[in-house]
Amino acid sequence: MTRRRVLTTIAVTAVVLVGLYLLVPRIAGLEDTWHRIEDGDPWWLALGVALEAVSFAGYVWLLRAVVRQGGREMSQAAGWRLTLAGVAATRIVTVGGAGGIAVTVVGLRDEGFTTREASERQAVDLVLLYAVFFGLIVACGVALAALGEGHPAVTLAPAGLSAVIMVAALAVARVPQDFERRLRGRWGKRGAALAALPAVLADGVRGGWSMLRRGNPAVVGALIWWLADIGVFVACVGAFGGDIDLLVLAMAYLVGHIFNVLPVPGGVGPVEGGMIGAMVAFGEPAGLALVATLAYQLISVWLPAVPGAFALWRVRHHHLVVADAQ
Repeated sequence: MTRRRVLTTIAVTAVVLVGLYLLVPRIAGLEDTWHRIEDGDPWWLALGVALEAVSFAGYVWLLRAVVRQGGREMSQAAGWRLTLAGVAATRIVTVGGAGGIAVTVVGLRDEGFTTREASERQAVDLVLLYAVFFGLIVACGVALAALGEGHPAVTLAPAGLSAVIMVAALAVARVPQDFERRLRGRWGKRGAALAALPAVLADGVRGGWSMLRRGNPAVVGALIWWLADIGVFVACVGAFGGDIDLLVLAMAYLVGHIFNVLPVPGGVGPVEGGMIGAMVAFGEPAGLALVATLAYQLISVWLPAVPGAFALWRVRHHHLVVADAQ
């Protein structure tokens, strides 16, 4: 990311924010609901901000452990800087987290990792992170269905899809470790290029499974990342007087975040729509669902974008403390 690109990204983000504030409420006829954010309970909202910091701390813990598994050490400062930069990029370029993946790989490569090593470390990190995400969807969906709450479209359907994705990920681990070498021998560089992605994904699944099998405590960081962020959403619902049904709100959050793979800046639109739609499907008032989701987006997406944009610039200009593990 050059300085020019960072400035361009900040400008685009500013335009999106202005558009959201000025245009969207008027188009939807919901200007009064938008301004209800100002009337939220400040103690609940402050709790949301604190939980968002806890969420980031869990991610840093996980990232540093994944880097350590690769034979290196990363300082706390470097972990926070790279995490903030990666998450900022992810929330601006949300195509399956492509922005964050690119920034993290570049950051690690510039500090001594080869491109392949950095890609493998990022793959392990994402495998663990999303194994927890899809596992939570399965657990919440099945529990809600057993309790007779919610339509199967927002309980069993997401749970079933998540289970299929998890099984498919485990199947990827069966890709041979010499897969790239085999295709290179058969089709040359083109074969190696085709094999690179499945080979890296397979290494990620194997690395993640290795950390789970050995009981690495830092794996809990992935759980903290998701649960604390769900807590932010719960706090935003509480800030506007909504009923706190943890299981329902967790499922609404998770269903909404399935849409995070769509290429929309900052997750604005699909994620919000998914969360609001899921809450309404569970019987929550539409006005509450909208204002709580907008408050959540403000805390979870745009508040971290301020230090994240600075960290994004610093990744290319500050030495990350990454040294060979003893």
